[in-house]
Amino acid sequence: MVRKKSTRSKVRTRKEAYKRKQQARSYASRSWRILLLT
Repeated sequence: MVRKKSTRSKVRTRKEAYKRKQQARSYASRSWRILLLT
């Protein structure tokens, strides 16, 4: 049970990190687009 819980938390943290990375990438692409347009 303890092991299951730890793995679950690990997966959750990984998912959060992935989401954060995606957001950062989208923000970077947006900034690049603005720079190119201006």
